[in-house]
Amino acid sequence: MGVKIVIAFLFLANLLGYTQTDSITNSYHKEYKEKMSLQLFGLNTSNKFNFIYNENNLEIELIPNQKTTIGLAFKYDFLAFSFGFAPHFLAENRDNENSKMFSFGTDFVLKKVVQHINFFYQKGIQAEASNGNTVYFEKLKTIKLGGTTTYLFNPNFSYNALNFQNARQIKSVGTFGASLDYYFTTLDGRKQQQLNSKYDAFDVTIGPSYLYNWVIANYILVAPEVSFGMGFTKYKDDNLKNISVLYKAGLNLTLGYNSDNLYGGIKTRSIALNHKSEGNVDMSDNINFTSIFLGYRFDASNSIKKQINKLKF
Repeated sequence: MGVKIVIAFLFLANLLGYTQTDSITNSYHKEYKEKMSLQLFGLNTSNKFNFIYNENNLEIELIPNQKTTIGLAFKYDFLAFSFGFAPHFLAENRDNENSKMFSFGTDFVLKKVVQHINFFYQKGIQAEASNGNTVYFEKLKTIKLGGTTTYLFNPNFSYNALNFQNARQIKSVGTFGASLDYYFTTLDGRKQQQLNSKYDAFDVTIGPSYLYNWVIANYILVAPEVSFGMGFTKYKDDNLKNISVLYKAGLNLTLGYNSDNLYGGIKTRSIALNHKSEGNVDMSDNINFTSIFLGYRFDASNSIKKQINKLKF
C-alpha cells in the first residue's frame, strides 16, 4: 500500500506544479518567464546501501554499476522535458555482466513549496566487505521511488534561481525550510541464487533545512543546502516485519554562472538515511547525484506562447 500512496501523492504534486508557477518578483531575484531554456547536461547518480554488523565488526557496501548520462533538457513556463543516453565510450558505462541502471529526478516549484522526485532502478550490484571480500550479484536489483516536499519561509529566496532554469538571484539571501521526505525501496534478490530473498522498506522523515543563495559576484552563485530529519522506517525482510527509528541528513551544493541568457555550473545532492534493522545491524541508504550543465535562454515566439497558454487551466 505504501508505494501506491507515494505514486498518487507524486502525481497530484506534479499536476499542481504544472498548472501554477511562482509569481513572486522583487529586487532579490529576476524571473525569465517569457524565455525558453535549452540545456546540455551530464549526470551521474546512484543509490548505495551499507550494512554494519556490530557484533561481527563487519561492514558490507552494496554498490551499483554507475552510469554517466549525457542529455538535453528543455523548459518554458510550466512545460519541461529532457532525454539522455549513456555513451559506451565512458569507462563507467561499460556493463558489468548485464548490469542495468535507470534514474530520474526533477523539481517542481509552487510558490513557497518545492517538490523533488526521485526514481532509481538498478540491476547488477557489487558487494564489498570491510574484510576485503567482494561478490558480484548479477541478478540483484533495487528500486526506489520517492522524494522531498519542502516549504521555504523567505519569499526573497528563489529556488528557481538555484536550479538556473528561469530565474536569477540578484541579492544574496537565505531561507529556513521544513522538509518531508518519503521513499519506498525494494532490494530484490529472489532470482539471485546466493540470496533468494527480498527486502522492502517505506521511509518517512520530517525536519528542518536551510538554503542560501550567495551571489559572490555578478552572475556567480554559490548555493549550499543542509537538511536533517527524523522519522520511521517500516520494513519487511522476507517474513520479518518491523518498524524502527529513522534518521536523515542531506547536503546539497550548487556552483554556477547565471546571466540573463547563458548559464552553467555543477550541482551535487547527497542524502543519507540510517536506521537499525534486526538485532545489532545498522543500515544506511545513500542517494548521490552530480550534474554538470550548460544552458542558454532565448525569447519564445508568439506562436509558442499562445500554444502554451492554451494548455493552462
